[in-house]
Amino acid sequence: MSHENAGAGGAEEDDKAALAMARHLVEHMAPGELPLFEETAAALRRERRAKARREDPLGFGVMETSSVLLTAVAYGVTQEVVKRLAENAGRQTVTGLRGWLRGRRRGNATTEPGPDGTEPMAALPPRLLAEVEGIAQRRAVLLGLPPDRADLLAEAVVGYLREQSGASD
Repeated sequence: MSHENAGAGGAEEDDKAALAMARHLVEHMAPGELPLFEETAAALRRERRAKARREDPLGFGVMETSSVLLTAVAYGVTQEVVKRLAENAGRQTVTGLRGWLRGRRRGNATTEPGPDGTEPMAALPPRLLAEVEGIAQRRAVLLGLPPDRADLLAEAVVGYLREQSGASD
């Protein structure tokens, strides 16, 4: 199922999954940005919804600042990762990620199905993790992160997905 055909509910849930992953990345890579994370993410969502058309790759003006906030890059990267997971691995993988993230937000992440019946995310195959790492690295560079930091962010994305899915090295 393509991301565009997922419907408004699917897109909203994908955005929530991307936001949770971005928050995790910022917590570990740029904790000084956490006080502004929600405000920055909300501004990014508002501007994206307004479909602002600018010359920067994000399409919502973040690149106009003198320094790129990791929050903006992480959010842009995780949106692309969640989209690709949905496209390449099917809605089942994203549904599992959503269920796990809902449990985590409630403080009760578990390997058991959640109260809404969702199953935990299945282990992602190494091929898919490698593909996601490449997507994350390229997107981070496109969004203005220096290549060395983009590599670290991509590794952190894969680490996050590996940890949450129970995938082994």
